[in-house]
Amino acid sequence: MRTIGWLVVIAIGAGACADPQGVQDLQSGSTAESPEFARGPGIDIQAERAALLSADQAFGAGLAAPNLTAGVGAGLADNAYLLFPGENLVQGPAAAEAIFAANFDAGSAFVWHPALADVSADGEIGYSFGTFEFTEEGTHIFWGKYISAWRKQADGHWLIEAFNPVFYRLPAGELPANFPHPLDNGRGPFTPVDVAAEEQRLLAVDAAFSQASVDLGQAEAFKQYADPHAIVLGNPDFIIGRKAIFEAREGGAGTVLSWTPMIAEVGPLGDLGFTIGTYLFTAPGVASNGKYLTIWRQSANATWRYVQDGGSVSPPPAAQ
Repeated sequence: MRTIGWLVVIAIGAGACADPQGVQDLQSGSTAESPEFARGPGIDIQAERAALLSADQAFGAGLAAPNLTAGVGAGLADNAYLLFPGENLVQGPAAAEAIFAANFDAGSAFVWHPALADVSADGEIGYSFGTFEFTEEGTHIFWGKYISAWRKQADGHWLIEAFNPVFYRLPAGELPANFPHPLDNGRGPFTPVDVAAEEQRLLAVDAAFSQASVDLGQAEAFKQYADPHAIVLGNPDFIIGRKAIFEAREGGAGTVLSWTPMIAEVGPLGDLGFTIGTYLFTAPGVASNGKYLTIWRQSANATWRYVQDGGSVSPPPAAQ
C-alpha cells in the first residue's frame, strides 16, 4: 500500500471573481427561471447535464479493481492534464496511467460520488465535481474530492481534459439540497468567439486575480473573483459562496498566496473555460508550492468569474 504519505498532501487551491453575498446567494434560490434563454438553439441543457453526469459516473466506475489504471486512461482525452497530489502536472493518458500505477496497488478502488455536472451554453464543454472513498481490498483508506473539466468529442461522447483529485482524512459533508447550477446564474446570450484570443484574455484575468491576492490578501481576492454560486474544494467540506470563501481564507498574518497561470481553455462560445497553473504559498518559516485547476464562467457582461477551484501540492522546486 503506497498511499499513506498523501494524507499530508492537502489542497490549498488557487485560481479564480466579486460581490459579497456568499451563502445567502445559495439559500435565496435565485437562479434564472428559464435558463434555456441563454442556451444555444436546440440545446436540451438538462439532457446535456445528464449525459455529462453519466460520463462522470462511468469514469468513476472505471476506477475500480483490478483495472483502476486502465480506467483512468480510458476517461482522458489525448491532451488531458492530471493534477495529482504530490506530483508535478502531467499531460496525456499514458503519463496519468503511469502515476496511478506507481501509487496504487492491485485491489485498489475508488467509490465515486458525483455531486454536480454542468455544461456550456452550446453543450460542447462542461465540468463536474464530487467526492470519493478510496479502498484497498475492500478496506477504507481515505476520502477525497475531485474536479474534472470535460469536452464533448466529435462522436458525442465526453472525455476529461483536466482531472484534479485531492485526498483527505475526513469525509466531506453534503452539498445543500438547493445548491443551484452556477451556470444558470445571469447568463447569455452568447455568440462564437475567437477561442485563442479569449483564452489569452482568461489567462490575463487569472493573472490579475493572483495579483489581487498579493495586493489585497487572498480572502478579499477570492471573494472578488468568485461567482455568486462559487464553490471550492475545502478540507474536508466544500466551501460554498463568496461569504464562506472569504471567511475560510481570513486571517493568517504574514501569509501570501500567489500563482502563475499556464494553460487556459474555453468553449466555442467563450462562456465556460478553465485555467491551470502553479501556486506558491508562503508564511513565516513555511513555503509550499503546487498546481491548481479553476473552472470559470463568463457572464453576459463579458466578466469572467470562477465557479469551482482546487489544487494540491507538488514536489519542491529542487526536486522537479
